[in-house]
Amino acid sequence: MQLVGFSVGATVAWLCSEHVVGQKVLCFYGSRIRSYTNVIPKVPVQMVFGKNEKAFSPENVRIELSEHSLVTFEIVEGTHGFANPYD
Repeated sequence: MQLVGFSVGATVAWLCSEHVVGQKVLCFYGSRIRSYTNVIPKVPVQMVFGKNEKAFSPENVRIELSEHSLVTFEIVEGTHGFANPYD
């Protein structure tokens, strides 16, 4: 099972990763994750952010979370919501 969250849902998915929720967590542009860097995931978590976030630096979040071996990070060209074709 995979838990996928977008934006605020990504932040919730990140918070859930501290508990066994399935096999993997996928977080798309969860900008508030930056407020919860103290979470210690128990399952693999993949973070995907747009490079051009207005409210924060995805690179800083990547650096803060790099201590967790279960967290992988991808920063792609784009802004918050880049995966939403209707945005």
